[in-house]
Amino acid sequence: TAGEKLFVDYAGATIPVHDPQGGPERQASIFVAVLGASNYTYAEATESQELEHWIGSHIRAFEFLGGVPKLVMLDFVPGNKIQDSTAGHCASASAVKLGALNALPHG
Repeated sequence: TAGEKLFVDYAGATIPVHDPQGGPERQASIFVAVLGASNYTYAEATESQELEHWIGSHIRAFEFLGGVPKLVMLDFVPGNKIQDSTAGHCASASAVKLGALNALPHG
């Protein structure tokens, strides 16, 4: 179904970011979110792949898309898992933190 699944991940390599004021060159990660049915794509450069940037990128992608899809398909991001040892479930830490976004319209 259109708008049902959003696939998110960071693109492979980082890219150089040049400071227009002559500061040091930095590397940026590229966050990519793609709707499965249409291939409609949102992408942005982030300072790192740390959780705060990962979550911020999701929020901006949802704003760009005008809502939250039914399913967000997360790929593996290092350090982004929460293990429930009692039930044996594993969830993305960002998925848990993004739960607060349920107030946004869903696709």
